[in-house]
Amino acid sequence: MIRQNASTQHNLSIADSFYSRVLKPGITRIRRSLQLRISSQWAYDVEQWAYDVERWRVRSEKCRPNQSGRWRMRATFLAVSLVKRYQQRGAPSDLDEAIELHRAVLVLCPLGHFLRRLYLNYLRISIQLRFHKQGVLSDLNEVIELQRAVLPLHPPGHSQRPTSLHALAVSLLDRFWQRGVLSDLDEAIELRQVALVLRPPGHPLRSWSLVSMASCLGVGFEQWGVLSDLDEAIDLLRAALVLCPPGHILRPSSLSNLASMLLLRFKQVGLLSDFDEAIEQYQATLVICPPGDDLQPLYLVNLAGSLLDRFHQKGVLSDLDKAIELSRAALVLCPPGNSNRPWCLNSLTNNLGSRSLSQHEIRSDLDEAIELGRAALELCPPDHSNRFSSINALAHHPGSRFYQQGTLSDLDEAIELERAALVHCPPGHAIQPDALRILASRLADRFRQQGVLSDIVTFVLPSIGLLPLRSSSTNLYWLPIRLH
Repeated sequence: MIRQNASTQHNLSIADSFYSRVLKPGITRIRRSLQLRISSQWAYDVEQWAYDVERWRVRSEKCRPNQSGRWRMRATFLAVSLVKRYQQRGAPSDLDEAIELHRAVLVLCPLGHFLRRLYLNYLRISIQLRFHKQGVLSDLNEVIELQRAVLPLHPPGHSQRPTSLHALAVSLLDRFWQRGVLSDLDEAIELRQVALVLRPPGHPLRSWSLVSMASCLGVGFEQWGVLSDLDEAIDLLRAALVLCPPGHILRPSSLSNLASMLLLRFKQVGLLSDFDEAIEQYQATLVICPPGDDLQPLYLVNLAGSLLDRFHQKGVLSDLDKAIELSRAALVLCPPGNSNRPWCLNSLTNNLGSRSLSQHEIRSDLDEAIELGRAALELCPPDHSNRFSSINALAHHPGSRFYQQGTLSDLDEAIELERAALVHCPPGHAIQPDALRILASRLADRFRQQGVLSDIVTFVLPSIGLLPLRSSSTNLYWLPIRLH
């Protein structure tokens, strides 16, 4: 028998009493109280509401078949406690069980049920957490469907509609990063435009909408190259910074995103003032970033990427050395199991690879870059959201080592990686022409070495009618800070 102290018994009796009052029909005040308490339970301390997995499991199993309402409440508390334990211990089975419980609870809340919106959000939060940890695209697709189901429950005029629009836009943008389908980006921009209109000047959350809108416009600029979109994004971020004085929670990400947009504009227009300000803003972001912040590794990676860009512009080796130092620092902050570790590995891979090309005598840099790139790829199985970026980070380096050392196995590996990249670039993908041309070049190299006719046939056919290569620096080094 599970022992319960007086505090726990008191909390459980409150929960039972709470449940019984909710079931009484027509008591709107109690319904609103329930919604408020349930919606805030994610922020409560584990012990405060006795979110103990085994205790809630026992209590849910005691429910009789006709007590669906009581089971629904206890199963929800069990699911929340499992998520809490997953966040503390990291056992995937806890999160999987929580998701299944939330699914079962949602079945008991059909269309029109006054708690359906809350349970849709619980299920969405749990699946979204699993996507961020494991990167499985099917989870992201389900998150989007759940967010679409919530939107009709927040009709125009509802106080939560801007938040729902923003959340759906975040997920669509995440899916765009994985699949490259422009319709997802189009819809994300439209949703954030609507959300911004719903948060006019003076709204307490306007700064969030400004930053979110700017991020979408920056991604749109990368796809369509409309400079006015990038100028507007920079203006929006400067307006957001006015609303985010020092100490504001959103100031670090606003500075980082402004730096990213300025760096994009420098690459397009060539104004050195944009480049210098971008680096200053990245540095300012790190200064004010709280120790232990989850985004600190990404801020380090962003600054490393901007220093790498400056190295390519000015050839100052100290910039490249500093970029490598920052990437290593970011990697230390993302030990095995951290969802940002692939990004940090890819950053260090790119920086070491660049130094190996600038100083051919340092072969160890290229060897380390390849090993790190392979490690990143191992963390991203075929259905992982970061697999494409990991393939891109690694793909160039075996080819570079082939040019330096002439080992055919490196060329074979480069070709296989480029083929894998094309799997993630279906017709219409923004970078498919570039990927085809790079693969064609690798196949031509192998044909020159081995004379295999199939390579030259494969080389000629995809090369016909393709657009010229775009700048390879686009979208390789800067990471937009996404607001969830």
